[in-house]
Amino acid sequence: MKVAVVTDLHFVKDKNGDSYTPVMYGYEFFKRYHNVFEEVCVVARGESVDVAPENSLKVNGEGVETVMMPATLGIKEYAQKYFKLRKAMKDAIKNCDTVIIRTPSALSTMAVSIAKSLKKPFALEVVADPGSVKVTNSLKDKLIRSYIVKSCKDACMTANGVAYVTKYFLQSICPCRATVSGKDTDEYFTGNYSSVTLPLEYYSEPKKYTGKKSFKIVHTANIIGSEAKGHSVVIRTVAKLREKGFDVSVCFVGDGALVPTLKELAETLGIAEHVVFAGKFADPSKVRKCLLDSDIYMLPSESEGLPRGVIEAMACGLVAIASNVSGIPELLDERDMKEPKDVDGYAERIAELLSDPEEMEKASIRNIEVAKNYSSVNLTINRNDFYVKLKRLVEKKQKN
Repeated sequence: MKVAVVTDLHFVKDKNGDSYTPVMYGYEFFKRYHNVFEEVCVVARGESVDVAPENSLKVNGEGVETVMMPATLGIKEYAQKYFKLRKAMKDAIKNCDTVIIRTPSALSTMAVSIAKSLKKPFALEVVADPGSVKVTNSLKDKLIRSYIVKSCKDACMTANGVAYVTKYFLQSICPCRATVSGKDTDEYFTGNYSSVTLPLEYYSEPKKYTGKKSFKIVHTANIIGSEAKGHSVVIRTVAKLREKGFDVSVCFVGDGALVPTLKELAETLGIAEHVVFAGKFADPSKVRKCLLDSDIYMLPSESEGLPRGVIEAMACGLVAIASNVSGIPELLDERDMKEPKDVDGYAERIAELLSDPEEMEKASIRNIEVAKNYSSVNLTINRNDFYVKLKRLVEKKQKN
């Protein structure tokens, strides 16, 4: 059986026909669908190149192929290429038995419409809060956000299967038929599992903080393109902590157009030498090394689904401090969460922790234990169960 996986991933295809991505969604990620389906077709936007960039991950491999749709940047270009995008997606889905759509994304509404028109059973993987896609309060973004939320809600109520990265939060935002009725059927079913990939060797021993004098905060986000992930909040928090006499620095993993502005902010606050931008890493092992070299993970994000970065940091034994939004309360102690822009609150809580290494060590132990709930072993069982339900439904419909 062949499944189309529609994703907002952008990739490049080299002259040999192989596809590559600059982020952590390569073959190791997509082969999870191959655990149940014999063939996987990843449908995403991209462009052709002679040679893929260094430090990128190959997407296609055994059991996993790619279909490249036209690359677009921004709403205007998306609108200009809409019909080309739709034709390419329809051709890809038509050649598959079923569809799994990762939502919310620029392509998910289109994919749902095509799946319905082709009468293909389909499932959704809800990986983020649809209300967080556009974070500014401009009239245009408010309208776009309203449309995305409505589209996601409607899609969840019509999809055969809906899997959420959270246990409770996203289900309350975008319920599906199974969550509303309180039970699964052969036709409509639900599940929950994170997108994170944590093999047993990813987990570390608890950290030791007693005797430490210098501390490093780490923040991870693939794209540093807006204030949505709270980068400036982290920088201002570091400045406050240094004013309080704590020897604290920060390392940002990721890259994007906002980096020069953030560097300027650090310069203005007089802490430029204590703020490092490490760049973007496609290789998860490099991200893990940055985590292991740090003491505290901080994510004052304005909105999330269930952030993989927090889970990865917890698995590495870091103390984690984050905003109290979306699915994050499913992960952290109430004391370790603040409102997204509460610089004083973050600084106060981190100062408390830095002054109490014993509490930090207890938090390290706790976080590792919580993160074990998201190990690849546990999540694979949940994912496979969900995919098997979809496969059985398709087989049943094909027989009738």
